[in-house]
Amino acid sequence: MSKKIKVFLIEDNDDERIFMKEGFQASGLYEVVAEASNGDELNRVLAANKTTYPELVITDLNMPGRNGYEVIIDIKTNSAVSHIPVVILSSAPFRPFAERCKKLGACAYFTKPETFLDYTTFATTIYSTVMKECVGK
Repeated sequence: MSKKIKVFLIEDNDDERIFMKEGFQASGLYEVVAEASNGDELNRVLAANKTTYPELVITDLNMPGRNGYEVIIDIKTNSAVSHIPVVILSSAPFRPFAERCKKLGACAYFTKPETFLDYTTFATTIYSTVMKECVGK
């Protein structure tokens, strides 16, 4: 059995966040330990809980408040959590967005699935990439 990754999900669309969480949990590869609607909420949760951190942050790119770019910067410039890989999800499959995210420190950039029903398969794809390219680096 694969190791479950403790993940923090950030998505501003409530419905999409619900389907995302259900898909990631249904994959059997993740334990969703927290969720938020933007990077501001992520920072509040991390500041309030200084003893247990997620092993992975998966965040939407375009959100009100602190967006995905700012989430990467916030995590990578905070020595307490800078080791946590960040995966960016976006509905925009534009190479410049992905390149900017990678330059800021994201370990991967994925275009969101076409339908909410595809999140379980999508979660498996992300897991393979994260375990190969991001964890322990």
